[in-house]
Amino acid sequence: MSGGKGLLGALAFVAMCWAAAPDSVPTWLDTIPPSVEISPAQKYHRQLFQIELHADEPGAVWYALNDTSQIEPYKNPITIVKKGRIVVYYYAEDYVGNRSVLDSMVYVVDSRAPILSIAPETGRYRKPVTVTVSANEAVRLFRSSDLSAEDRVAFMDSFVVEDRFEGYVTAVDSAGNRTTSRKLSYVVDTSAIFVAVEPDGGVFNESMSVTFRKRGNVDIYYSLDPLAPPEWFIRYTEPIELPHGLTLVRYFGRSTHGMESAMRKATFVLDTIAPKIRVSRRRGASHDTVILSTKENAEIRYSLRE
Repeated sequence: MSGGKGLLGALAFVAMCWAAAPDSVPTWLDTIPPSVEISPAQKYHRQLFQIELHADEPGAVWYALNDTSQIEPYKNPITIVKKGRIVVYYYAEDYVGNRSVLDSMVYVVDSRAPILSIAPETGRYRKPVTVTVSANEAVRLFRSSDLSAEDRVAFMDSFVVEDRFEGYVTAVDSAGNRTTSRKLSYVVDTSAIFVAVEPDGGVFNESMSVTFRKRGNVDIYYSLDPLAPPEWFIRYTEPIELPHGLTLVRYFGRSTHGMESAMRKATFVLDTIAPKIRVSRRRGASHDTVILSTKENAEIRYSLRE
């Protein structure tokens, strides 16, 4: 009886404590929701991979892919085989009903290499050139002198060539896909191209031809047509016979690297026809007047001696 009275007394004491503080929570009661860890942590992937979910205490883990209306229990690693963007929603619930908040993780499966655009075209330039590189997606850009990429240098979206660049540009996207350009060659050549015509123009009274002088390995292109565009010019190979009359000779030089000089010009007048002198006579009372003239600008010489 004494043992029974002790138990009843203990129960009565607990009941009194509970009635005295109806809003308090027993210290032994678990009210902390579980925490869920998702792996892998990296967002971008080039190929299929598996997702794993782990709670920090016993219970159940739930997940859904892209649509929260399709929640299902997590039992085994989730294999992702589709390309594109995948959103994983997940939460956990322990054995006493504590539930974590709905969390999410975004993954992107991307196996496509980025597409590069590089401007301007490779070649030789007369002043420093800015090479601009763009891609169809967010990428990291590198340039290097060879495919081993041992001297790889990162850059944002452009770099300046002041002397010479021969090498490659590589773009790497967030998933690790990469594209390497064909070999690029930019050369900055600021040396002047010297070309000249001989003679350098003038008026001539006999048949003649003109020649060109140059310095270095340069081709000379010329035209006697004052309206011809540069692409119609003729490559100079031998002296050029000038036609009678007024001729405008236009010419320029082009190096083996494709660099061109400024357009130059010289004017020639070839006149091999002697002027015709017209003589008119005006009679006077005591003397006559003789008038000499020509139809062109000319100097007339005369003598009164026989």
